[in-house]
Amino acid sequence: MRLLIYISGPSCVGKTTLAKQLLAARPGFVHVSGNKYWVATKCSDFGQKVLRTNRKIVRAVRGMVRDRLLLDWVPHGGEFRAALAAACSARRRRFVQIALTATDKVLQARKFKRDRSRDTHRHPTSGLAGIPDCTVIDTTRLRPAGVHAQAQRFLRRIGVRPWAGP
Repeated sequence: MRLLIYISGPSCVGKTTLAKQLLAARPGFVHVSGNKYWVATKCSDFGQKVLRTNRKIVRAVRGMVRDRLLLDWVPHGGEFRAALAAACSARRRRFVQIALTATDKVLQARKFKRDRSRDTHRHPTSGLAGIPDCTVIDTTRLRPAGVHAQAQRFLRRIGVRPWAGP
């Protein structure tokens, strides 16, 4: 099955940690790190950098020939999610989303501990309710293992099974 698992959420919500756990549990996936595209995008204007990074990620996903991709990046919805879903559709790739969230207080504390900054670029998850192949996991009180367990249950529930091989 051709598939993209998209993990979305603000800074310090646990996207990278969950991506690493899912990649270990589901061999054969190619990791597409939104952060790598962010760092590689040279632009001093924050808004323009976001738009350029989002476009690069969508182009990359559209051009990848591997069957199983796992992307972690920030936006839960909007134009980016729609463009990503369209890129998957064009490649006959199933699009599955795991949206991570946490309270502002928790996100800011995690961000300050990591970067000495409190800017988390929070995105609302309210528009995701009821979307097939999408779940929202609140990481406020969960340890990484608990987030991973919830993500795995969601993937099993919607018929995404782990498999080995490239």
